[in-house]
Order: sequence, then structure tokens, then C-alpha cells
Amino acid sequence: MGIWRLIEDIPRSGSFNMAADQVLLESYAQNSHPVFRIYEWAGATLSLGRNEKLDNRLDLDVCESLGIPVIRRTTGGKAVLHGFDLTYSL
Repeated sequence: MGIWRLIEDIPRSGSFNMAADQVLLESYAQNSHPVFRIYEWAGATLSLGRNEKLDNRLDLDVCESLGIPVIRRTTGGKAVLHGFDLTYSL
């Protein structure tokens, strides 16, 4: 199975978490060891799936007024409200 790296990260912003996942994915594509990363969110964040369309179901002004950043994941799926969850990426 080979060597895996484990990253137990501290709570960080949504934009940092998504950027870190992207860097790890690109690193793996360059023949690096696979990584299991466990992390938390520094505050409430709404993440949208890679292909999810912004439409009238999401009011960005309300998210902004509540201090909830909206970010996009590199993975698919629907919107997920993060905040007190433990997240992992492979």
C-alpha cells in the first residue's frame, strides 16, 4: 500500500482549507505520497460543490451580512455548511 502522510491541522479559514486540499491533490498528482488530512473550520463557512450553480436558492448578501464566507470546493456535491465539523481529505 505504500507510505501515507498524516496531517492533523488546526482550525483554519475555508479558503485556506480548500487551498490546502488543492495543493495536496496537485502534489499527489506529481507522484508524492498520498495524504490523509484531518482539519476543522475556524468559523462558519458555506462550501459549494465544484459544479454547483449559484442561483436564487443562495442569497450571497445574507451570507455576507451573517459573516459566513462562501467558497467553492474542488470536489462535487451540494452546499455544505461547515463550522463545528471535523473534516478529512484523502
